[in-house]
Amino acid sequence: GLSIVATILALLMFSLFIAVAVSLVTTGAHIGVQETQGDQAFYIAEGGIQYTLAKNSANSPNYSTHGAWIPLGAGEFKVDTPTYLPSAIASGATSISVDSTDGFPAPPGRIKIDDEFIQYTAKNDITDTFTVNATSAAHNQYNSVYPAAKLSAAIAADPSCPSGFTFSVDDDTGAFVIPGAIFIDNEFFFCRSKTANSFQDCQRCYAGSSSAAHPGGRYASQYNIKSTGRITTNILSGDIKRVVQINVGPLP
Repeated sequence: GLSIVATILALLMFSLFIAVAVSLVTTGAHIGVQETQGDQAFYIAEGGIQYTLAKNSANSPNYSTHGAWIPLGAGEFKVDTPTYLPSAIASGATSISVDSTDGFPAPPGRIKIDDEFIQYTAKNDITDTFTVNATSAAHNQYNSVYPAAKLSAAIAADPSCPSGFTFSVDDDTGAFVIPGAIFIDNEFFFCRSKTANSFQDCQRCYAGSSSAAHPGGRYASQYNIKSTGRITTNILSGDIKRVVQINVGPLP
């Protein structure tokens, strides 16, 4: 009798061992697949960055794929800017409809569309609109909208291209992605921190640009783009996504 009980216990322990081993192998396989597909999604996101850089060569680039997913390899990507125009606006428009006003500070604030800097006096996060005095130019459907801020004091040229530089603006800096690159006229600044109305710990002459004088009232702006790559998998529920976000300057 005791031998039968011992045999049964041994079989149960062996079965338990097999179940644990199978579970570990299955979990390891799932993790391996997730890691592999995560890498694929990351490379697809990077591919989206290269795709949009290749397709945009204007001084005021419109990098957005305006919500569309573009197939690439085993997955797809989309590239977002802070927001974009779902429909064209005419010169003299007093209301600007965008894909989303999220992330832009409370009015008054400023935005940049193409080569025009525009101050908005109100924004509506329900209807996704900015109220402005009047635009000075027409802007096409799907053109991107970027954050902007006006210098509150002049910046003198400094050929030594210092780091740790700070400058102030009249506008809320909330829509700027920092750390990140900011441009004023043709000079780039890489800024590592910010407050509500200033950019701090900035490197001048960034990305090979030259130091220049910038009078008070000139505009600081930023072209920031976010590429999302995704892989749809049957092993894991939902999509595996990876995001790559960069700041870029005007292209020649």
